[in-house]
Amino acid sequence: MTTPSHLECEQDECCRGEAMRLTYRYIHFVKVEDKPRTSVWSCRNNRTGRQLGIVEWYGPWRQYCYSPTGPPIAGQVVYSESCLADIGAFLKQLSYARRPT
Repeated sequence: MTTPSHLECEQDECCRGEAMRLTYRYIHFVKVEDKPRTSVWSCRNNRTGRQLGIVEWYGPWRQYCYSPTGPPIAGQVVYSESCLADIGAFLKQLSYARRPT
């Protein structure tokens, strides 16, 4: 499966003018929907392409959040420390990119 590893993002504190990182060691993110002020992203396994969760704006908390979408392993969703750190890094990039300049 080939996916772009970066999307261009505005110059800001999170990526210092560099492209937004979309591909990590075990997971990657694919934009699935553009909304008027936010976007929705699918988090997928690099090896299988299987969707693990969704990243979208959660209004009550006024920030992007990650929600698991399915039970990939015997009814459980399992994440390692590094996978959670990668998801957190992606959420941080989206939050900084959304801030007004």
